[in-house]
Amino acid sequence: VKAGAAYVKAVAASVKAGAACDKAWAAYVKAEAAYDKAGAACDKAGAACDKAKAAYVKAEAAYDQAINNNSSALAALHAIECPGCPWNGRSIFPD
Repeated sequence: VKAGAAYVKAVAASVKAGAACDKAWAAYVKAEAAYDKAGAACDKAGAACDKAKAAYVKAEAAYDQAINNNSSALAALHAIECPGCPWNGRSIFPD
């Protein structure tokens, strides 16, 4: 009788533990799905960042080329708009 009562108690504990295990597994599956979703979002954001960086590099090159192609015209315009300016091509502070 004592052994039978212990057995019934053990079965109840096993069922309870099984339910806890099932609940934990469901939480794990849900967390894994969230992790996968976050990873996909991270990959998408990284691709967007790479695309934006490439656009920035291209725009910077175009800007530099425009400055280089028009440096004499920009210097002449600066001389007209800012007479007496100490700009020496690098700084407004005289050496």
